[in-house]
Amino acid sequence: MGTSRTVMVFGLGEVGAWVMHLLARQEGVSTIIGCARREDYGTLLADFVAASAGIAGYSKTIKFERCDVGDTDAAAELINRYDPDLIFGGMTLLGWQWTRKIPPEMNAQVVKMLGSLVPGQLYTTRKLMQAVKKSHSTWLACSRELAPAIRSSLTSRS
Repeated sequence: MGTSRTVMVFGLGEVGAWVMHLLARQEGVSTIIGCARREDYGTLLADFVAASAGIAGYSKTIKFERCDVGDTDAAAELINRYDPDLIFGGMTLLGWQWTRKIPPEMNAQVVKMLGSLVPGQLYTTRKLMQAVKKSHSTWLACSRELAPAIRSSLTSRS
């Protein structure tokens, strides 16, 4: 079956939740740790992913850890505790879901200002990378823009 791997998923919004569900059905992944600020939602998501993976016949260790990547020392400590093979960063300060609430006639104007969302993406990624750098873990990290590479990274990394 291959080597069992540990994956940490930082940011459990829409993308992070899907990543956890997909990893729970991935051969070679034995442990998934979801990390986010909201403990109530994170615990619920981890339990749901574990239950749905179990129903599908997969046996995984799926946990939730409360973490704010803004506190890079605490995040580095958490990374050291689990020593993951892959770190996935899917957090943001402002997701795109808010665009669903905008009237259709304003969509063209909204598209022009989407660049203003970039700082909200870069801050969290930068903080996670600072935490990874502070940790003593050997790691492979990717952001949500690289999500399609997760599967190949897990299967090709020795």
